[in-house]
Amino acid sequence: MATGVKLRQEANAKHTVQIQLNATEREVTTKNIIGTIAGKSNELVILNSHTDGTNGVEDNGPNAVIDIAQYLTRLPQKSLDRSVMIMLSTGHFFAGSGIRSFLDQHKNDGIADRINAAITIEHLGINEWVPNEKGVLTATGKKEFGAIFTSNQPALVELSKQWPVNAKAGATFIMPPLHPNGSYAEDSVWPGEGHYFWGAGGIPTINYLTGPAYLLNYGLDTVDFVDFDLLHRQTAAFTQMTMDLTRVPRSELPRR
Repeated sequence: MATGVKLRQEANAKHTVQIQLNATEREVTTKNIIGTIAGKSNELVILNSHTDGTNGVEDNGPNAVIDIAQYLTRLPQKSLDRSVMIMLSTGHFFAGSGIRSFLDQHKNDGIADRINAAITIEHLGINEWVPNEKGVLTATGKKEFGAIFTSNQPALVELSKQWPVNAKAGATFIMPPLHPNGSYAEDSVWPGEGHYFWGAGGIPTINYLTGPAYLLNYGLDTVDFVDFDLLHRQTAAFTQMTMDLTRVPRSELPRR
């Protein structure tokens, strides 16, 4: 009997159980990776994903970010109305320490004031796998539905609506903040790395992610769980979204 099935039976029987997880901790220094692609203005749009995922699915956003960055660097500078800051943030599973440290470090040096908006992308190109009757993950042949959370400025909502059409991404929900007054990990405005930009920094933000059943599983064979054609289309659509966002007037991107 699969462990998951046994646990479900025990849960249905309303037994009380105690789970003990042993772990070791040590203090380390870890870094954000940041670069800037110059546009016509020194105002910034951030393109972000996190780098410390549990597997190659949970942490495939940086691959797309790097692909987009390579494309943008080949364009004439005049193609971007604003500069694009590439940020691969650390500390995702440590209460967003990478983004929070960045915001704290730059709140008084003028950099934070130059940021117009942010796009965070996570968990792209995902195939749906769900537990079967034996509790074993099994492919359904479908794509995992996605969600785009936004800080709800109309310009961001419109860009978010265009994205699944451009990407031919299938079912995608455009979502407002779940906790509009939230801030940090304990009271996040929505799930996902990008919530720190809006919740902690007040920066207008678009955050795409999926939530497959295996998101936090360790040691996955990534290839089985990713549709690379879908990943390619999604990356191209996020490239277009980034370019379009550099053209949105700052007056349409009010801060929190």
